[in-house]
Amino acid sequence: MTIIKLLVVSDVHRDHHSLERIIEHHKDNVDDIISLGDSECSLDYLKQKNIIAVKGNYPFDGGEGYHKTLHYEDIEIFITHGHKFGVKWGSLSRLHEYAKSEHYDLVMYGHTHEASYEIEEGIVYINPGSVRQPRGRHETSYAIVTINQKKITVSFFDVKTFQEMTI
Repeated sequence: MTIIKLLVVSDVHRDHHSLERIIEHHKDNVDDIISLGDSECSLDYLKQKNIIAVKGNYPFDGGEGYHKTLHYEDIEIFITHGHKFGVKWGSLSRLHEYAKSEHYDLVMYGHTHEASYEIEEGIVYINPGSVRQPRGRHETSYAIVTINQKKITVSFFDVKTFQEMTI
């Protein structure tokens, strides 16, 4: 089994400079880069950077579809911006019901601009926070998700300092 590392960002809101700094900082120690929407980057830009991306709620947001399923090792992952599941209103209930019905192991979403990590009925939920406009705290953030066999771990980082942070 291989250890997989995923760089996960959301809500970049056209801050190409910060996004490129994050990518450059981690380019040698991640397997894939995932954007959970509201990058406000063009699809061409995202493809050029080899970013797996879904669309957010901004009308001109790049990404391919609003949701996507990814498979790494034995882990089924659902990525979405989250706005179509009502995550902004503080509830993961609609997202959880969907994830449970589709047997996902890991769900990654954005939209709230708040970093979070939760486990509900064995499903791991991760929101990396916002690269540009954090809410609920002062630090902009992103996440590194590590998959080692069936174990999922997440570390959150400050966009400006690349220092690991506690949420």
